[in-house]
Amino acid sequence: MMEEAWVNEKFAPEILPHKMEVVDCLLGRLLIWKKTYKAWLVQISEKVYIS
Repeated sequence: MMEEAWVNEKFAPEILPHKMEVVDCLLGRLLIWKKTYKAWLVQISEKVYIS
């Protein structure tokens, strides 16, 4: 999905309108990654203090 949008944009003679479903999907994934990363940081910091 993202690769197709990127290729379409890359070869278009003008900026294409965005597809809201792609933006929503990416935003959702970024929020999940952010939450996972924060949890990982907490886990790592706890291991450092325990050691």
